Amino acid sequence: MKLHAGDTAPDFSLPDQSGRPVTLSGLLSDGPVVVFFYPRAMTPGCTAESCHFRDLRGELDALGARAVGISADSVDRQSTFDERNSLGLLLLSDVDRAVAARLGVDGALDGVGDLVDLGDEVDRV
Repeated sequence: MKLHAGDTAPDFSLPDQSGRPVTLSGLLSDGPVVVFFYPRAMTPGCTAESCHFRDLRGELDALGARAVGISADSVDRQSTFDERNSLGLLLLSDVDRAVAARLGVDGALDGVGDLVDLGDEVDRV
């Protein structure tokens, strides 16, 4: 399923870097969410992308939004990635890539896909 602007993003549940389950609906109850996908934690490109979202925190806070990263990395690897880079972001582990597939992100995650969700509807893909 490829998402388009105006679509309702399907709910999902994934563990965060601490192993706690996180749902999209739960995140959205606190405000807009920017979901970004990256192929592999601790690689140069993915580190740069994640640090970029970390560095946008002030701008996102001003909008009442938060960034959430998703990759196929394990919970432990996500935790290490967060700690090594002082990301302070919620990082979700989609080991079987099921959520990426549901959201229409390339199953191999060869490219990075960003989903900007403002409320219940996708604003930009």
